[in-house]
Amino acid sequence: MWSRVASESFPQVSHGATREMNRKAYDKATDHALMEMVKEGDDPAFQQIVRRYKDPLTNYIYRIVNDYDTALDISQEVFIRVYRNAGQYKPLAAFSTWIFKIATNLSINEIRRRRKNYTISIFTKLKDYENEQTELPIPDSDAKTPEEQIIKKQVRNRVREALNSLPVKYRIPLLLRELAGHSYEEISAIINIPQGTVKSRINRGRLILKKKMLILQY
Repeated sequence: MWSRVASESFPQVSHGATREMNRKAYDKATDHALMEMVKEGDDPAFQQIVRRYKDPLTNYIYRIVNDYDTALDISQEVFIRVYRNAGQYKPLAAFSTWIFKIATNLSINEIRRRRKNYTISIFTKLKDYENEQTELPIPDSDAKTPEEQIIKKQVRNRVREALNSLPVKYRIPLLLRELAGHSYEEISAIINIPQGTVKSRINRGRLILKKKMLILQY
C-alpha cells in the first residue's frame, strides 16, 4: 500500500547514480536539516523523513485506532500535512514531537468519529506503576511449548481487555511513553497538558492497568 501512497501523494526519489551517492548524506542529516531541505523543494529529503517515521508512526496510530488500514490512511495524511506545512515548520522542539502531535490529533479525531464502536488493542510491555524497572509479567516471546504459548496468549488477552477499558486520556500518554519512548516534556507538548498532569495520568493509567490485570487473573 505504501508504494501506492508514495506514487500518488509524495514526490519521488530519483534512482540515478547521483541520488544514490547522496543517500548516505541524507541518512546522516538531522530531522531539522532535512526539513530545511524540504522547504527548498528537496524531494529526497522528504522521502528520508518518510523512511524514518513511517513505521513508528503507523505502529503508534494502529495501537490507538485498532485498525491497520485506518492507521495507514492516517499515517499517509500525517506525511501529507508535513509536506504541505514544511514552509511553516520551525525547529523550536524535536521534529518527532511535531510529527507525533499531528498523528495524535488525527487519531483522536478518528476516535471521536467512531466513538460508539471504538475499542483498542495493544500487545506491548508496560512498566509496573510501583517500580518503573519492573515490567508486567509477559511470557518470553521465545516460548515454544504449547503450555507456554497458551499462557502467553492468555496474558496478552488480559492486557488487551484491560486497555480496552482504559480512558483515552490515560491511554495515549501511556502509548507515547511506553511505545514511542517520548519524554514527559515531549508528551506535554504533544497533547498540550502540563508535565505534572502527564506524569499523573501515566501513573494513574499504570495503576488502573495493574489492578485490572490482577482482577482478570481470577
